[in-house]
Amino acid sequence: MRQLYDLIKAYLRRDSGVSAIEFSFIAPVLFMFTLGILEVCLLFIHNTLLVHSIQEVSEQIRIGETQCYSPTQFREAICSHHLFATTDTCNKMDIRQLTEASFGKKGTGGTVIESVAAGQPALFQVDYVYDWYIPYLGKLFGQEEGKDFVITQSTLFRTEFYESDSSCS
Repeated sequence: MRQLYDLIKAYLRRDSGVSAIEFSFIAPVLFMFTLGILEVCLLFIHNTLLVHSIQEVSEQIRIGETQCYSPTQFREAICSHHLFATTDTCNKMDIRQLTEASFGKKGTGGTVIESVAAGQPALFQVDYVYDWYIPYLGKLFGQEEGKDFVITQSTLFRTEFYESDSSCS
């Protein structure tokens, strides 16, 4: 009887395989944290690329190089500077322009890109619908069920004084 007791006691003291069991409990949490960090990094990369794209295109408008841009050309110019630009990505962008006359008015703007006169201020706003690679992570960032997560970037500038291109009309 004593031998059986010693065998059971020795069996209960063994700790081989304990770390594998502990890792199996912790691994899913670690993997979710890792995927969450990657997702947040992608979100910030998209945001930074969107800011850079808007600044590049706004610079062209500010100095008068692109006086005759249509909304489609403006969208294509932003997409050409965006690293992750695909047809689907570009279709997720909503571009609005406000001119000095429409600052502060509700419901103004839209996808109409008007020619900005020389020396006039202009505000461009781009909304980009971001698709989460991990759908449940959007809830941590305040995304409501069934609604899109939108990254919004704006740029405000005053155009330089340049000669107007009369062929735009």
